[in-house]
Amino acid sequence: MKILNKRMATILCVCMVLASCISGTLAYLTSEAGDKNTFVVGRINIQLSESDTKIDEDDDENTNTYKVEEVGQYIAKDPVVTVLSGSAPCWLFVELTKSENYDEFLEYEIEEGWEKLDGEKDVYYQKIDGRTFVDTKYQVLKNNIVKVKDGVTAEKLNQLTDETYPTLTVKASAIQQGAEGTEIGTAEDAWEQVKSQ
Repeated sequence: MKILNKRMATILCVCMVLASCISGTLAYLTSEAGDKNTFVVGRINIQLSESDTKIDEDDDENTNTYKVEEVGQYIAKDPVVTVLSGSAPCWLFVELTKSENYDEFLEYEIEEGWEKLDGEKDVYYQKIDGRTFVDTKYQVLKNNIVKVKDGVTAEKLNQLTDETYPTLTVKASAIQQGAEGTEIGTAEDAWEQVKSQ
């Protein structure tokens, strides 16, 4: 069913928080060849990116704002975390924060490969083993979409305002696994380290 009320080009501010790059204190040491041995701290570099919705053609910034035009609609949303080339083995996390009314209007599924972190709401992880030699992308949402829930009515959508549009914020973070003997053994321990940074 199309929503005809022009006041209701419901704009969902689905925000993206740029990625945090966290090394932590468990620095992995690497050796460089040469006349002397030089030890450098391992590094992790990640980026969180998302296609610009182009909802405002005059805005140079990525708005990440989406229009709902019909009930049951699939909305393209493609947050992707990239572990950049040269990164050390790490625990990679995404945290999805929903507005209080998000579940009333919208739903999503997490892409395969992400594991739900025990004891945390909407935090998922992957264990990235081995040094990354090429930029490696990890899609966050299954099929790169969110869906307007079945049963949501045009009347309900028309009641939303700038202050009450549902939001979904995606944040990515990573922490190095650690050198042999100092590895962070579980995702839960790694997440505690991330939160303490």
